Amino acid sequence: MQFSPPIKSTKVRQNNNGKVWGDRVSRYDRYVLSQYLLFFGFFALILVAVFWVNRAVVLFDRLIGNGQSALVFLEFTALTLPNLIRMVLPIAAFGASVWVTNRLNSESELTVLRATGTSPWQMARPALAFGVITALMMSALTHYLLPASISQLEVRESEVSRNITAKLLSEGDFLHPADGVTFYIRQIDPDGTLNDVFLADRRDPEMTVTYTGARAFLNLGHTFGHALEAANGYAPDLLHGEAVAIGMALAFRFGASQGLTPQADADRVTAHLKATGLQSAIPGRQGGPYTAARLVELMQQDKKASGGRVPLILARGIGQSYIHKDADLSLVAAFLRHELLET
Repeated sequence: MQFSPPIKSTKVRQNNNGKVWGDRVSRYDRYVLSQYLLFFGFFALILVAVFWVNRAVVLFDRLIGNGQSALVFLEFTALTLPNLIRMVLPIAAFGASVWVTNRLNSESELTVLRATGTSPWQMARPALAFGVITALMMSALTHYLLPASISQLEVRESEVSRNITAKLLSEGDFLHPADGVTFYIRQIDPDGTLNDVFLADRRDPEMTVTYTGARAFLNLGHTFGHALEAANGYAPDLLHGEAVAIGMALAFRFGASQGLTPQADADRVTAHLKATGLQSAIPGRQGGPYTAARLVELMQQDKKASGGRVPLILARGIGQSYIHKDADLSLVAAFLRHELLET
């Protein structure tokens, strides 16, 4: 008796209930892909929550402690989420892949599929589809959401950094920053000018010191300093006070370059800052994150800038600050190129 080999057929096999095995494979694809996505979302949510809480504590102390509102805190935390999610997604995708594959293997689902003739390619299809989905999500984050959030975050950080009144001062109130110290400001102008300032220092019982002034300025060096901070990405290697100290020296030297400030006073300020251990020149000089074009671009983001000009707090001499309302940014750019030794 001869046995003929089984005839190959392109028909899809059926089980006893009449269900098509091809349909079962399709259901397998949907089932496994849904498991990948479920655990991917779970791991991503947990990791984002952990890292977000850690970041939120720092932002809360920094913003709320400096007088900013809860809405500003929520805005900053939302702007940091794209970068946080970008770091977490690959970890969550790997964790979901390992978890689901190990679960399918431990519950013998992969064994059953192999026994029913499912090919390795068919079993790998859900994992490949999951990989494509996560890759598209990473691409959207990296190329669209992340650059937009970083750009907006830089602008908002610069604005909050400039908002000194929210950190320390309020109009029309007698403030007591320390025992025996009383501080009063009648009005704060949008450009940072303080009008009718009163300061009384009674910490020494034997001597009371009282200061009064019709006008005062808090922003000397801040426009330059904020641009330096933003260009450096607000990294901790350049603190706000250090950036403002450099900005004060730059303001005096810029004024001297335009004939608005005595050169001797600019040299004296530079020498004083060096003597106190503070920097008086742009860190790194040529190269690094600082270029004249980038610094001028950041100065143009100042809320007081308009028409290619920005108000600067300059000085006619030591102790003689004033608002230079129409500083030409082209002249500022030329000055910064000289400071950076750019050709």
